[in-house]
Amino acid sequence: MIKVIENKNEWNNYLLKMDSYDFYHTYEYHNALKSENDSPILITYNEEDVEIAIPFLKRKINNSEHFDLTSVHGYVGPVSLKVDNKFNTSRFSNKLLEFLKKEQIVSVFSKMNPYIKTQEKILSGLFDIQTIGELIFFDQEMDNENQILSYKRNTKQRIAQLKNKCTIQEVIIEKDLQHFIDLYHDSMKRLNADKKFFFDENYFKTLSESKLFNTKLLIAINNSNKDIMAGVFCTNTKEIAHIELAFTNELYFKPSPVRILFDKCRELYKNNTIKYLNLGGGSGGRTGSLMSFKASFTQNYVDWKVCKLIVLPEIYNSLITNEQKKDDSGYFPKYRLELSN
Repeated sequence: MIKVIENKNEWNNYLLKMDSYDFYHTYEYHNALKSENDSPILITYNEEDVEIAIPFLKRKINNSEHFDLTSVHGYVGPVSLKVDNKFNTSRFSNKLLEFLKKEQIVSVFSKMNPYIKTQEKILSGLFDIQTIGELIFFDQEMDNENQILSYKRNTKQRIAQLKNKCTIQEVIIEKDLQHFIDLYHDSMKRLNADKKFFFDENYFKTLSESKLFNTKLLIAINNSNKDIMAGVFCTNTKEIAHIELAFTNELYFKPSPVRILFDKCRELYKNNTIKYLNLGGGSGGRTGSLMSFKASFTQNYVDWKVCKLIVLPEIYNSLITNEQKKDDSGYFPKYRLELSN
């Protein structure tokens, strides 16, 4: 049976039953990142003792009676309870497709979560799954000694130097949050980041108040003048932790203080439940500067994938303009591609 959940409490209570979930799956995260005309929904499916849930943002297609579904920024895809190798993928696929057609959904897109191992089993019968890059992560089941052996020499040296020059503190929301945000925004401006990544005070406060995941805002404080040298925002759920965002004060690029914060996060998330500390990806893949920086800590890579589905092919094709048809970038859904003049 397919059911749609839009209520916060019902949504989050459903997630709590799952074998695993990430903070990207929660109502709070979807509500924080949705645009004005987006509707966060959780599509659920149950079959005997098996349960599946996939969160989306539902969007109206302009000048149409139809909709499409997309995912928030991050690592999403389905979560599940008691999905194993015996799970009947075709039955789930048929029920979901029937539901999507009934709801006039033209297309579906979701970024997947490589740390939730049942996702491809669930989606492979219906969706087109494509690898779009790699992520890098700390294997938190490794012992401390072997993790540090993976550190490149330069990173070890920088961390040793920084231990004498700075102190790591957790941000006090009422006192330090705005300064943290200002420095983060400065960093985003230098990178010419998309405006949607300029998260505000409400974003951090909303996520820090969630009962489904934990958050930490850490800063490296210069011991001599009390400047904030760098900061990170981290999250964790049952088995998965993330260094979700990081910044460096432009006055302290050379000593690279964010390195000591990455190392501290690795220490903080060493416990009996967390298996993965995700560092994310980077433009240019393994040869890009950001991925190379992350690889100075760990060389554990995992494929990052997305899933796509055209539910109503005739409607989908009718929505694409002649100019959009000429594009070969692979953008999906193509009818939402914004072309520059």
